[in-house]
Amino acid sequence: MSRSVAHEQRNDAFREALVNPLDFAASALPTATQVTNVAKELGVHHDVEQIFDDQEAPRIHWLGNVQARKVLLYFHGTFVSSASVTDELSR
Repeated sequence: MSRSVAHEQRNDAFREALVNPLDFAASALPTATQVTNVAKELGVHHDVEQIFDDQEAPRIHWLGNVQARKVLLYFHGTFVSSASVTDELSR
C-alpha cells in the first residue's frame, strides 16, 4: 500500500469519526480513567488530589513522586510554560 493511499484511508477514518464531535467525545474514556490506566501500564505511582469538594471540580493527577523537586504542570488541552523552561529542566 502506498503512503498516499494509507494517508487517505487514515483521513477517511478521521472524517467518519469526527462527523459529530459530540459522538466522538461520548465514546472516549474519561480523562481520569485514561490517566489511571496508563499509570498502571507504565508502573508509575498515581495519586489524585481534589481541588474543591465538588466531585465535578478539577483534579490534580500526580504521576510519580509528589515530593519531587521539579514537576511538569500540564493543563488538559493546553501546554503552559515559562520562557525559560529549557533552562529550568537542564538544572
